[in-house]
Amino acid sequence: MTTVAEANFQGDPFAVNIVLTYATNVTIIPLNATQKAIVTPGMVEYIDSFGKMKILKPLMEYYTRFYQERDPSLLGSPVHDALTLMATMYPEMFIFASYPVTVVDKLDGPARGQSIVETRPYENYDMFFHNFMSILTGCE
Repeated sequence: MTTVAEANFQGDPFAVNIVLTYATNVTIIPLNATQKAIVTPGMVEYIDSFGKMKILKPLMEYYTRFYQERDPSLLGSPVHDALTLMATMYPEMFIFASYPVTVVDKLDGPARGQSIVETRPYENYDMFFHNFMSILTGCE
């Protein structure tokens, strides 16, 4: 939707924050992961020849044009939703980790709907506290 916000998050960041605060067992597959799930024109041709979903080819041709206008280096179209569904069917394809997520819920501005994930581990607060206090007070 924007350079920093996924469409559903941008559309209703308040609802997303409610879900992330109160729901249990929520999994988010981020766009930087789903962007790598590329369906190439060759894959589409093969599926069209042998598959049963005749609507797939026109849909994928549309999305391939759309994404290649944005990024000509793409070899096809990412299929964000398909990869997300695969995470439920084939969890072994993924490495899952738990992180706190906050979604910007301002009414206006380019950050609306941006998800912010704190992924940097910081597990040694005691050492920080001791060293910080020692340096600033001159006491060991």
